[in-house]
Amino acid sequence: MSKMNVKKSLLIQKEAKDIFKYLNDFHNWPQWSPWLIADPNTSLNIDSDGKFYYWEGAVTGSGDMRVLNERKNKSLSCDLNFYKPWKSRAKVDFYLEEKDGGTEVTWTMQSSLPWFLFWMKKSRRKVQRLYLQKYNSRNTTKGLFRSFSCIYCFG
Repeated sequence: MSKMNVKKSLLIQKEAKDIFKYLNDFHNWPQWSPWLIADPNTSLNIDSDGKFYYWEGAVTGSGDMRVLNERKNKSLSCDLNFYKPWKSRAKVDFYLEEKDGGTEVTWTMQSSLPWFLFWMKKSRRKVQRLYLQKYNSRNTTKGLFRSFSCIYCFG
């Protein structure tokens, strides 16, 4: 299977503890998630502890996300499952590293291409994979900048 990996970083002028507290609660995600913002009518069901949520929407499809591991003020690892429009899984990680001037936040996503793209010729598959990585990379960049804004406003 062809893999897709996205990695984006941003220096946020806040302490790691403030950023971690904000990222580590899915109740905060509708304020900055590029996918939830793209589909504001998405139905969300977030567990009371903020560690699991399920969504369903016209644009976003349906799926769930769960916090698997947390290293306080250092990292957050999540499992992301898509059910519609196609089944897929991804591993999402956030890494926080304190630096001069703030905290560097790195957002990574590792996944495989959807099954229906594999009928394409090998050369076209590479082009499609690069397009999807660029698309997801653009959304992770938007998400990081929105989280940056929200952390300043609400954090």
